[in-house]
This record gives sequence, C-alpha cells and structure tokens, in this order.
Amino acid sequence: MSEEKFEIIDVEYLISLAVDHSMALITPQLRIGSAIKQVLVGEVRLDGIDMIPSFRARVDAGENTVSLKPITVYNPHVRMPDDEEGVKYYNMEVMLFTTFSPTKIHSKAVAVTPDAPVISES
Repeated sequence: MSEEKFEIIDVEYLISLAVDHSMALITPQLRIGSAIKQVLVGEVRLDGIDMIPSFRARVDAGENTVSLKPITVYNPHVRMPDDEEGVKYYNMEVMLFTTFSPTKIHSKAVAVTPDAPVISES
C-alpha cells in the first residue's frame, strides 16, 4: 500500500438468478486493504448507471471483506454456454475514496450465466 491509506484488492460479484431468468441479483463483495481503521465512501455502477449511488464502509487496518446490498437486474442477458457471439457482459465499476485519498476504481466485466444459484423465495 506504500503511502496510500487503502487499496481495492479485488471485487467479486456474487450472482443469483430467478428460475425463469426474469431477474438477477448481483452482490458486490469487496476485498479492501487498509493501512488504518477508517470509513470509506463509494459507489457502484452497472454499465455506467449508478446502482448504489453512495455507501459507507467501515474498515479496520489490514485486509477487510465488505459485502454490499444486491443490485437487481430485471430481464438480464443470460450467457448461454454455446452462445459466444451473443455474450452480454455487464460492466461493473466500484469507486472508493476518503477525504484524504484519491479515488480508487475497480472495473470488471461480469456475465450472468444459467448455472448461477437460484434466487430463494422468501
């Protein structure tokens, strides 16, 4: 981390899908390294649209895992295993910052696949 107060180590996107493929939930799970105990502010975008326009994450010194609330995607593009030409990836972007640190951005292309866990009815 050198002089930086925090870094985004990785972001994993946990995906679940409705049985009829009418809805997907994409839950960002952040791994953050922090030099100190602090509160980070951030936002999450899907294809350039603010899906979680503002959140706060309290982190301790060291490595932290932060799960954010799920993002709902209605009528998602579902990547079928044999359809390489029609593949639709969602461009996910997480931005984190503090008052004293520059904004860190993590981008990843994410596909919804039919083998995603089924959304539980509750």
